[in-house]
Amino acid sequence: MKFKKLIRVLCLAFIGALACGHAFAQKKPSLTGTQIVQKMAAQYAGAKSYQDEGLVQVIRPEGSAPRVEALNAFKTYYVRPNRFRFEWESNSWVGRQPGSILWSDGKDTFSYHAWGKLERVESIGTAIGYAAGISTGAAEMVTALLMDDVGGFRFTEMKNISLLREEEFEGEYCFVVRGYHPSGTPIDLWISKKDFLLRKEREKGEDGNLYEDIRRIVKFNEQISEQLFEFSPPKRETWAEGILVAER
Repeated sequence: MKFKKLIRVLCLAFIGALACGHAFAQKKPSLTGTQIVQKMAAQYAGAKSYQDEGLVQVIRPEGSAPRVEALNAFKTYYVRPNRFRFEWESNSWVGRQPGSILWSDGKDTFSYHAWGKLERVESIGTAIGYAAGISTGAAEMVTALLMDDVGGFRFTEMKNISLLREEEFEGEYCFVVRGYHPSGTPIDLWISKKDFLLRKEREKGEDGNLYEDIRRIVKFNEQISEQLFEFSPPKRETWAEGILVAER
């Protein structure tokens, strides 16, 4: 009798193991690196609104202790279809005077730099193209995914995309994906598992340093005040015939 019970228990265990194995085999496979990047691009392309705060930093490999240096701090605001604001300041300006800003109120596009005057720009794409270089790429990295009329490289153009791992970055669980720029430069992306939006991008520069674009306080499809897309530059002080005067 005991022997029969033992046989029954073993049979049930074997059937259970087969069922578990079948369920495991039927489990949906994890996303590939390409699929993750595609889902990220679709999120930005369908965004009703988007905002973030971030920084660009450079990591200089100097011996056993790499030196990290902040290059730019920035903020992004966007409401579909064409209200946009991007502001940034370089490390050399932090704490001394405002940096630069470009924005569109939905009709006209403007740019303003602390060292220059207010200027009207032909289009948002043109303004972002001008700002891309001096903002170390931060101006167009995400906006190229938000808006079709913004030029520049898009992450969907990367080659040989693969999923490296999953890890936590600043409290956000992320997919870490690697792809290659058409020039051959490797690009690593930290893409949130929660909302498929970018939290960090890293690539190696021609100078051998690592450059990182970090996105914090990311808000997706939340209300943004219309006043943010109306900007009046601060008055500038200049000398005219020996008298200090203020001008726009």
